[in-house]
Order: sequence, then structure tokens, then C-alpha cells
Amino acid sequence: MAAAHGSVGAARPARTRAQRISAADAAALVNSGDWVEYGAGIGQPDVFDAALAERVDELEDVKIRACLSIRPRAVLEADPGRDHFHWFNWHYTARRPMPDARTTSPATSARSLTTTGASSIRPRSP
Repeated sequence: MAAAHGSVGAARPARTRAQRISAADAAALVNSGDWVEYGAGIGQPDVFDAALAERVDELEDVKIRACLSIRPRAVLEADPGRDHFHWFNWHYTARRPMPDARTTSPATSARSLTTTGASSIRPRSP
């Protein structure tokens, strides 16, 4: 008996079926200049983050968007000068200073980007 249209478990054409791939295979799909969405809080992709960090020397201008990271991000530790990965932390704005490297937040440099998306905005001095 065929599943009803739109119901959970309904058969899909092969071209639209989701496929599971490893974190390394997913990281291999990222190209220089791409945007990557990490999500928020405990839903962030820790294993993918480590796999993407391993490609630091192969990539340039990869922009990563996230919010409220719970733990340090491997991509930021692999690229302390922010020459390859750019971090957009949606939790901070241009009006609120970003924390420095001594905090647990991944927004650890003046080159980290803000909600406005403008890399030229710098945190204000206290």
C-alpha cells in the first residue's frame, strides 16, 4: 500500500532523498567564498567544525554564521589571524563590544564580523 501524499515516510523520488555523509565529506563540499551556517547553542556541528578546520590552508574567505556558541570553535583556533575563516556571531551587534580572546566566545578578534555583516565595524573602546 502506497503512503499518502505528503505523509511522513512517503516515498520520494531518488533525486530528492536525503543522504548521510561523513563530516569530512561535508567539509569537502565547502569552497572558498562560501557561507556556512552553524546554527545556535548546542545544535552546532562539532564534528563538522573539526573537519572544516583541517582544511584551513585550502580555503579562503569562508564566512561562518552562528549564534551563542557553547564551546570554542575549531575553525577559529585553526585560523587565529582570521585569514581563511570569518566568523559572523549573530549574538553581537556594532553597539555592543565583542569579548576579547580571554572569553569563551568564538568572537575573539576585531576581524570577527557582526550582525550588520560589515567587516569594517570594530568594537568601541570602553
